[in-house]
Amino acid sequence: MIKPLFCDAQVDNHEKTDDVTYGSDPSEIISRLEFRNEYVALPEDGYLNSSIFRVDYAPNEFWMVRTEIPLVTGENYEFGSDFGLGDITLGARAKV
Repeated sequence: MIKPLFCDAQVDNHEKTDDVTYGSDPSEIISRLEFRNEYVALPEDGYLNSSIFRVDYAPNEFWMVRTEIPLVTGENYEFGSDFGLGDITLGARAKV
């Protein structure tokens, strides 16, 4: 970590974060952007590919808003190919 030569800012101990673990605890209320993808090979050269985009927006350290957008595409010899948008979820979390 590079420290500035001249700094008048004061940091309280309760606001100090450990850079090694910041963002690795799922209970932390922080903004993050996540993309997950799963590919499944089906018999007879078919496939199922699902992708989920997740956005967590935390305007402060006490609450956040989350949305998930799932996209699915697949192909099967019997049914052909298809693409779809799954159920979009919107939720909120708060720290009490």
